[in-house]
Amino acid sequence: MIDEAYLDFTDQASVSNLVTENNNLVVVKTFSKIYGLAGARIGYAIAHSSMIEKISALQTWSCGDVSVVSRVGAIASLNDDAFLQQCYTKNEAARKYTIGQLTQRNIACIPSHTNFIYFSLTNYQKDFFALLKSNNIQGTNIFEEDGRWTRITVGTMDEMQKFIYAIT
Repeated sequence: MIDEAYLDFTDQASVSNLVTENNNLVVVKTFSKIYGLAGARIGYAIAHSSMIEKISALQTWSCGDVSVVSRVGAIASLNDDAFLQQCYTKNEAARKYTIGQLTQRNIACIPSHTNFIYFSLTNYQKDFFALLKSNNIQGTNIFEEDGRWTRITVGTMDEMQKFIYAIT
């Protein structure tokens, strides 16, 4: 299985064309990221027809899929190239800005083409999570012990500027 959830944040091509030659390959896509439909809980799989038949046989009941509203939203989003380009451009700018600001503050970041930034709090001397809370910024409350790595979702440029101001 190849997860292409963040592929739309890059200029790379999908590998879905490989499913015709690879019976066991499943490429999964989501409308949760660049399409902005996380609450709709909708995505899809691309696979060889024999694999689709096997996956379909696992469905426990005929109405056990997504709502009509989610489907209509997903289908409509496939035709909205202007929205996708706007999301791509704004996410890219806000992500680059935030990574630049964190790097200037000696906070190591892992390069990314996603809608989140993964960074280390090892050199950060303040209570990061308390600052998020006191500035009403929603973020994770966890980090990995080794290197104190955490993440923040990329928001609008204004939101990311507020984030940087809050943690400085």
